[in-house]
Amino acid sequence: IRTVGQNYISLDEMNRLLNSDEDYLLLDNRKPEDWIVKNIKGSVNANMDYVVTYNDYPTAVEIMKTVLREKTGSENGNGKKIVLACYTGNRYATAATNILSYLGADLSNVFTLEGGNVAWDRSSYGAVPAVALNTMQSLNENYDWGDTFEFAKRYGASTLNLAHAMDVMTITTPCAFE
Repeated sequence: IRTVGQNYISLDEMNRLLNSDEDYLLLDNRKPEDWIVKNIKGSVNANMDYVVTYNDYPTAVEIMKTVLREKTGSENGNGKKIVLACYTGNRYATAATNILSYLGADLSNVFTLEGGNVAWDRSSYGAVPAVALNTMQSLNENYDWGDTFEFAKRYGASTLNLAHAMDVMTITTPCAFE
């Protein structure tokens, strides 16, 4: 897998995209346990920690292929506009871009969010309204967390980190990984 250049999308352009009818796929390339705690509306997790931490390209390639197949019907994105969001728009997004190139994605349609989730969270676009925090418990009661935790478990989230994510999100649903 070779290193390729990245195209970038600004925070303003990402916000415009989120509020439009344009067809795109937003891939969050962080660890699943970080994505569970907080993510950009509409994002799908495609964990690139296997490459960044372990240099395990085969596992990361399989994760990317699986996500692309589920969301676009093809293993290379089928020409769809893809936006990558990682921690700061650097290592995890670079790994994802390189893997997308390897899979034959149209890189003219692949963009990295400038500054990643850190910049998004610090911007006015990423601010969480207080009302959302106040209604987290009622949302928890109406959401089946099983699928979310099974996905995270399948792609390497640790019990400790998931427990931390559950604590941060005030989730009271018991969850055990045996």
